[in-house]
Amino acid sequence: MAGLGAGLYVFGLMGVLLLGRWAAHRRNTIPWLANAVRPLWAAIIALTVAGLAFLVVFNLPNSPLSHLRQQRFIGRLGTVLSTTEGTNAVRVLIWEGVVDMMLKPHPPIAQPDARPTSGIRSAP
Repeated sequence: MAGLGAGLYVFGLMGVLLLGRWAAHRRNTIPWLANAVRPLWAAIIALTVAGLAFLVVFNLPNSPLSHLRQQRFIGRLGTVLSTTEGTNAVRVLIWEGVVDMMLKPHPPIAQPDARPTSGIRSAP
């Protein structure tokens, strides 16, 4: 459900951006639309900043909102910024492994029968 909300937010933001660009070029056609886009942008930016501030305060250890972490639907947001527990720790370990594989030198990767890989996949 959160993915749906994030998708609607992103596409809504893109729609407002395109509407603003369109209204700026057609100011004579719809004058009220060009004047309505700027407050709409301000509202979107204010909601984004307020949402991020809520998320940061909600994830602080001794915040006034810490009791909400036990609630059914909103409790998962309490672990979003934690990198030491749950699926976030798994993501951190995976990305650390990716960085180590890319940046640290290692011998060439070979096939199980000790043939070096050529980078081209062939049929068996």
